[in-house]
Amino acid sequence: MTTAKRGFYGQFSDEAEGVIDAAGGEDTVAGRRLADMRDFFLFVQDQVGSALARWQEQRQQGRSARR
Repeated sequence: MTTAKRGFYGQFSDEAEGVIDAAGGEDTVAGRRLADMRDFFLFVQDQVGSALARWQEQRQQGRSARR
């Protein structure tokens, strides 16, 4: 998948894996914090995608109602 399709949040979460490893893994305090941040960005990515789909649907419904 390309960066454009993955978006910022997906790319960030991919990059976070290497940083988590460099911080000593998820068993360290820093690694846990980074993993939590990665998980948050994955959550946001899912939510943004859902929100965009709902927005597009709402826009289409609004256009149909105005016609």
